[in-house]
Amino acid sequence: MSSNSARAAAQPPASTPAEPTLGASSCGVEYDASSSHKKRSDSHKNLAYGSPSLVTCSGSFPQVGSTLGPFFCLGQLGKGTFSSIHKSIHMSNLSVAAAKVELESFQQSGVLDQEAILLDFLHKNTPKGTVPKYYGYYKATATSNASALSTAAPSSIDFSSKLPFHQKEQQPPQQFAALFMEYLAGSDMHQLRDALPSNLTTRRMTIEDAVYLCASVFLPLLKNVHAVGVVHRDVKPSNVVRAISKTSNQHDKEFSLVDFGLSKSIIVHRQSPLADHSHPWPDGQAWLNPDESATTATANLSEATLSSPSSPAAACVRVPRDRAEFRGTSMYASLRVHQLQDYSFRDDIWSLMYVFCDLVSGGLPWMSHAAHRDRLACQQLKELVHGLSNASATELLGTASGQQPDQTELLLMGDEYHVAKFKRDQQLAKVGFNEEKVTITLPEPLALYKDSKRIGLLREVFAHLATLGFGDMPDYDLVERCLRGFADNDIIIHRLPEVSSIRWDDKPAESPHFRRRNFRSLLGTDRTTPQWELVDEPKVEHELFKNIDESELDKKSNPMMRLPLEFRFRYEQVGYHASHPLSVPPHVALRDWINVVLPLIYGEWNTPKYEGGNRTLTDGMRRDLYLELLRKCDYWLKQFGSFRNPACYFVTDVDKGGIGDQHSSNGAENATPVPKRRKVETERGKTSMFVNVSRAIRGLEIKLQEEARKRPAPAVRMSFGR
Repeated sequence: MSSNSARAAAQPPASTPAEPTLGASSCGVEYDASSSHKKRSDSHKNLAYGSPSLVTCSGSFPQVGSTLGPFFCLGQLGKGTFSSIHKSIHMSNLSVAAAKVELESFQQSGVLDQEAILLDFLHKNTPKGTVPKYYGYYKATATSNASALSTAAPSSIDFSSKLPFHQKEQQPPQQFAALFMEYLAGSDMHQLRDALPSNLTTRRMTIEDAVYLCASVFLPLLKNVHAVGVVHRDVKPSNVVRAISKTSNQHDKEFSLVDFGLSKSIIVHRQSPLADHSHPWPDGQAWLNPDESATTATANLSEATLSSPSSPAAACVRVPRDRAEFRGTSMYASLRVHQLQDYSFRDDIWSLMYVFCDLVSGGLPWMSHAAHRDRLACQQLKELVHGLSNASATELLGTASGQQPDQTELLLMGDEYHVAKFKRDQQLAKVGFNEEKVTITLPEPLALYKDSKRIGLLREVFAHLATLGFGDMPDYDLVERCLRGFADNDIIIHRLPEVSSIRWDDKPAESPHFRRRNFRSLLGTDRTTPQWELVDEPKVEHELFKNIDESELDKKSNPMMRLPLEFRFRYEQVGYHASHPLSVPPHVALRDWINVVLPLIYGEWNTPKYEGGNRTLTDGMRRDLYLELLRKCDYWLKQFGSFRNPACYFVTDVDKGGIGDQHSSNGAENATPVPKRRKVETERGKTSMFVNVSRAIRGLEIKLQEEARKRPAPAVRMSFGR
């Protein structure tokens, strides 16, 4: 949207009445959904990637029911070391998104800024589906004049006047930031393995499934990311997530690479003092060019650009650092990373081979040490496996210096053996290394342990990776060939204990897809209230608002938070539309407005629950929250011009005998647009839009008059202890 349009969208028409007691709702900038579907071409060059959009918010994002820009938070999906992931829904286009938020102890660290740059860049410059769609990076600063508002769910109602004086003091401004991306409804590889029925006793997958996940899924994803100069640096099963198709099973076995919090681009401009001119970047190939002089991620935001493909050898791989900090996960990090060598493309593939051995055998020799966060023990066991003693950063695996016979076969012994070995070693240490006092016996390793063919395939890959320098690209064809070699049907396969295969046709219990809604009251009462939906338009699924934990919300200070979550979403939706009248189609604004009004004027208002205090359903006194909601709906109605725009009720179509038809009967070059009445579905079937809108407007007017005439409710009695 242009800047002029943005300013116009943020300002109500001149004839719009003054804002009532309720404050402005939600955000102040428009979200452009089309940004997630831009054509991948040279049009992206010289663009800033991951630039944050400054928006407004309500509540404390990512609290359930809070908003940040156009997104409404539905609850937490997961939590990691540095950040948490939250399901959100866009209030305009109804797309479901995953919001990544830094944990409080890591806020303002700049990590999320860098991840936004990388995700935006990768989304626009890698094949479709390689990474989740980038929806935007939003930041907001919120100030609160009341403690109730600082912890409130999204509500435009100012309840600070009802708080004690000492709670009205100005609070320090809160900073909110979130990276929004496509919500992937499927399971990650780790969850797929844990869901197998046979994995109650073992972590092992079938060889066919392990080969598919690593050779057909993980390896191509890493190759796509490497092709634009980015190293992931945290390769593990949980960072590859399955995408679920809306319409068919065609994409049910497709995955996307996620979590770029540790990722880096290792490509720099050829004129950089860090450029390694012996490793020029291929001409015309995309690369991310952050400003090398910047000292913080925030300073890099405006400098993240795509180089011009027409410039010959415009970039090079940067020179490696002499010593780097450990990054990644101890379970899957490469030996080079443990030895503090700089992370490069080879290390991602090295980690992938560990992932494959973990999936195909059920575990790795250092799995128990990784679970106990013993990084040094993990390094020592990896050195044992690869035949390399603890060496300096300049030594290469496979050279004479520090070389010992490798024990690659340890990677295929199985999880039962490795866990038992760890427990036995612990017991042995406790009894003073007296073998006679050890009671734990080791189980028989998997037959793969003695399979010279498959052990040879692993050796071939690790030997290849050992020869690569920092700027060298792995031989992806060699890696794929060796992985697929594991699937050869031979006698060893039949000696392995049977495990379950992945059920690719199983769908997750929860899905973001939109289905036909069941008509019911949004206010949670038994009474069925009139509601409507536009036919052939996206619809909000009720399941999105079920089973969400709201126990941490402060419902005492802010009555708005006592209302059902779906109603609060609808309410915030209309507030967002009102703040952006030029960015939402009139018929969509009408649909969302009427679905807030109808429950209020036809539903049963639960006075004791929503108003609080000692109120009853039949006390006959004014319901303050209810009245404020009615007034807000009336204010929105006037903002939208009482929905007199014909586009609310008609869609302009073209007669089939028209545009481009030289053989039409009238011979006209262009057909006259023919307006068609929009189709609306209610609980009574398809009915007239005009009748429904007229009834809603009149009903709102009557309810406002009735409620305003009631006498105010008495103040809540306060008791003091002796």
